[in-house]
Amino acid sequence: MFTIKDLVDDYKEVPVPWIFEHYLNLNEKLTGQHVKMFSVFNPTERTPSMCLFVQEGLYKFKDFSTDRGGSGIDLVAELYNISIGEAVRKIIDDYNTYVLNNNGAPINDFKVRARYKVTNHEERNWNQSDKRYWLQFKIGSRLLESFNVRALSAYVMSREEDSETK
Repeated sequence: MFTIKDLVDDYKEVPVPWIFEHYLNLNEKLTGQHVKMFSVFNPTERTPSMCLFVQEGLYKFKDFSTDRGGSGIDLVAELYNISIGEAVRKIIDDYNTYVLNNNGAPINDFKVRARYKVTNHEERNWNQSDKRYWLQFKIGSRLLESFNVRALSAYVMSREEDSETK
């Protein structure tokens, strides 16, 4: 039986995680986690520099090797060297093709994941090892103090809810 109930005519109806999964050929479903990967715009890079992250409840990307970033629409526009309007149309068309070929819309298990944050720390005095380390970069104590850099003896990291999920 043919049904059009899952087809869309507005890009806002396309699940944002699907855009990234589909156009980046990701092996895993995006369910709110942050992802670091090799740049799709810089095939020569040796260290992953492209990040997928959640901001204001939506996935976005930042490619540090090419300084590109933005939404799923920006990603498609950059990948295919097309305008934003053409990217929106492509996303809608490709999503509808996906829905028709896969017997319905993908299931969306999206939930912003809490990240680890430093919740407590203990400072200590600078020692000779610290001095040797920083001086190899020609960084002295005045510069460290101006940027509020401190020597730590211990720190505690805890998983906290992002302000976006509260």
